[in-house]
Amino acid sequence: MAIRKPFDYKGRPGSENTRAEILRVLKTALELATQRQRIARNPAETVRFKPVEEVEITPMEREEVAAFFKAASLRPDVARWLVGFTLGLRQGEVLGLKWSDFNLETGVVKIRRQWVRRTYLHGCKQESKCPNKAAKCPDRILQDRVQLLKTKASKRTVMLAASVLPVLKKHRAAQAQRRLRASYWDDGDWVFTNNVGQPIEHRRDLSDIKKICRDAGIPERRVHDMRHQLATAFMLGGVSERELMSWFGWTSTRMAGRYQHVVDEAKRNAAEAPQV
Repeated sequence: MAIRKPFDYKGRPGSENTRAEILRVLKTALELATQRQRIARNPAETVRFKPVEEVEITPMEREEVAAFFKAASLRPDVARWLVGFTLGLRQGEVLGLKWSDFNLETGVVKIRRQWVRRTYLHGCKQESKCPNKAAKCPDRILQDRVQLLKTKASKRTVMLAASVLPVLKKHRAAQAQRRLRASYWDDGDWVFTNNVGQPIEHRRDLSDIKKICRDAGIPERRVHDMRHQLATAFMLGGVSERELMSWFGWTSTRMAGRYQHVVDEAKRNAAEAPQV
């Protein structure tokens, strides 16, 4: 038995990850029905699907990290990269930070929301007859780009490194000066903004990290790789799985397992290194 590719709630084709998650929930539900003798057997046990291909995690070398931040330190937005790297936040979580989330004296940071990419819904009365996709619908509706984090695990409190606090305070002072000079400013209390006080767009953020990598003379990296970097460092430092889940907002131990091969390889390399 094969499972067809699902669609999300907006009618777009779902990813392999979505299909795998649907199948996992379905199997669990039907297994419970089998145990309660509501059905004779679990039909989902025979479902076959393409295994999800995990993105390989390749942490930066220590020299690459140093080169990255040396290049980033020359930019006015260096605070964005220091905060993102030392907290290991998702891109949307970093861009969705507000000054009210920070205690700049203690370093406590509350993660409560995310700034999501621009998406649209159909605004026409008969969506099924609209020849366009939602993004090109003449009556399209822009969805709210500020979303509160939904799960209990994703809403979390973390600590910013003491060395980052002065940089963040300097960033706030510079932002205040830009605000005074601007003819218009969106007073949304956002930490990382464009020239009119609005949150930075995801594409520009990605373009910025690629430029930093080029300036540093290292291979280009995704924004999410900074999160991988911190998670790997934590695991190598012996941070427990429970603490990792709390820090990164994971709801499943499967995420921590993705980093195990990196840790095992690092330990193996250390064991094979010549002893001085």
